[in-house]
Amino acid sequence: MPTELGEAYEPSNDISPEQMLPEDVPTWQKFRRIFGELFLHFYYNVKLGGQLISDPAIPPNIAKSWYYSTAKRLDALGETKDEVWLIEVTANPGVRAIGQIAAYRVLWAIDPKINKLAIPVLVVDTIDLDLRFVASVQGVRVMEV
Repeated sequence: MPTELGEAYEPSNDISPEQMLPEDVPTWQKFRRIFGELFLHFYYNVKLGGQLISDPAIPPNIAKSWYYSTAKRLDALGETKDEVWLIEVTANPGVRAIGQIAAYRVLWAIDPKINKLAIPVLVVDTIDLDLRFVASVQGVRVMEV
C-alpha cells in the first residue's frame, strides 16, 4: 500500500487543487491565506493505500492505472518544520469526513513518505458540536475558517 505525494507546492501558490470539490475550494483558499505561513509546502491529491500489481505480464501503464484507481486521495498534505498535516477539506462536514480522515491517518502510517509527526486535520467553514466532539475523541484537529 504505497503512498505517492506528487509535486510540492509553495504555500503562496494559490492553486485550486483539481480534485477538490468546487464548493470546498474557497474554504481551502481561506485556510491557506490564514495559516499558509506555518507550512514549508503543500502536496495535493496525495495517494494513500491502493494496490500494486507486480505481475510482469501486466503492462506498466495498466498497473499504474490500477494503482491510481484503487488508491485513496487525501485533499492536501501540509509539511511544517516538525509535522505533516493530513488535511481533508470540507465546507460543511458530515460523519463521513471523520471516517475519511481516520482512514487516511491509518494509510499514511503504513507508508509515511515524510518522517514527522502526522496530524489529521479537518478544514471546515462550519461544524456541529457532535462532530467537533467526535473529532476531538478521534484525535482529529478541526480548523474552522
